[in-house]
Amino acid sequence: MLSSPQQMCVSADRASIGRGRARAWVRGGALAALVIAAGMVGGMLASPSGAAAQGAAANAPTRLATVDVFAVVERVWLSDTNMAARTALAEVTNKELEALNTKMSEMRTKAEGLGPDSPELKTLAEQFQQVQVEAQQKQSQGNTEMERVSTLQLGDAYQQVMLEAQKLANELGYTHVLASKLGDLTFRSTTMNGALQELLARPVVVGTKEDDLTERLMAKFPVPAALSAPAAAPTPVPVPDPAATPAAPAGQPK
Repeated sequence: MLSSPQQMCVSADRASIGRGRARAWVRGGALAALVIAAGMVGGMLASPSGAAAQGAAANAPTRLATVDVFAVVERVWLSDTNMAARTALAEVTNKELEALNTKMSEMRTKAEGLGPDSPELKTLAEQFQQVQVEAQQKQSQGNTEMERVSTLQLGDAYQQVMLEAQKLANELGYTHVLASKLGDLTFRSTTMNGALQELLARPVVVGTKEDDLTERLMAKFPVPAALSAPAAAPTPVPVPDPAATPAAPAGQPK
């Protein structure tokens, strides 16, 4: 029997990150899965550089500040430019998958009109399986490419935030800036992995709002449309419902 095609789509929706590898992702839900916090927790984000600054720092009092790097990097990662690039990539893969889904649907419809003893049914079943494998490979390639592009964008966003953090620290006279989230201690995550990431994002136990640079650093970057407007619902590739098909003759692929 011709097997039904899996639902294949590359989604441009932020919420699709946690729904498995059947979708490539575009929006910010995947950012947490990259465990950014674990890589930058407690790290020194900004300090005066150069010989002159180092000499002055030896005689200057230590001034500490904090910044929620995760939140600022997410804003840059969700910029309109980055979102447009990821959405365009998703649309290309969706278009290719839609064509393959249509082809499989046509094969399934044709098989329904053949008798169980039709010699053409075996050939059709083999062709269907080939197209199905091609669709699965195309989907996997799309997800891999989306992850590659998203990771490159994340690295670029992190660099931009670090440079601005260093400039801001120097302007305000801070000698050290720590990557830490302040404020509400309530975890938003509902999983152990997510909660641990939120925990690791708060290495500073005591800090002051006056010495937190998050909002001032946020102001350096435009608010992306993805954060200023409600997220649009995902638009998956249309996939026809599985239809009953005649069984292939005994000994033939199903």
